[in-house]
Amino acid sequence: MLVGFDTGEAVLPATLGTCCQVLFSGVMISVMPKLGVYNAFILGHVFFTLSFAFWGYFTIYLGEEGLGHWSPYVANILQSFGFTTVFPAFQTIVSQRVEEYNQSKCNAAFLCIGTAGAILGTPLYSDYLFDGTAVGMAKAFPANCSFWQSCGTVLLAIATKQLAKTTKSIPELTGEAERKVAKDAAAEGFSTASNPIASEVS
Repeated sequence: MLVGFDTGEAVLPATLGTCCQVLFSGVMISVMPKLGVYNAFILGHVFFTLSFAFWGYFTIYLGEEGLGHWSPYVANILQSFGFTTVFPAFQTIVSQRVEEYNQSKCNAAFLCIGTAGAILGTPLYSDYLFDGTAVGMAKAFPANCSFWQSCGTVLLAIATKQLAKTTKSIPELTGEAERKVAKDAAAEGFSTASNPIASEVS
């Protein structure tokens, strides 16, 4: 509303974003294997970061009555791309690096953190960051805060990819431990079988 949208038009950017999300979901089915899970995870956060930039900086900088008026439309499209990229990538990472009996716990923790963020973020943004009397770039202060926060999540996503390169997943470590135990048990059984005296003593 602060950037020239009337009540009727205010719902159009979100509607466009939802439509694009449906279309982009089909595209990601074929693109994800080629792109790679961690690259998709990073790219999704980049989409989110760009969406906040268009909601905030670009809307004001390009002029609310000029090109900036279309920035919220672009922002919602980018956000829809982010949703269809980040969540499948996250679920795939959990499936690859967490044991089957702990995957539901990881997904539940992820949803709890997201829900807590929504609960705490709503009063934070509405009571402290948003100002209905703001002018100029101050109108975009909430979106700009989200932009810089999202920049941090991009860096965390990159760090996650680097960490995955240098550390083994829990299923891999568990599999190695099980193979070692089986190998030791087989070696012990072979040693006992080849030494009858040791077998009688045991």
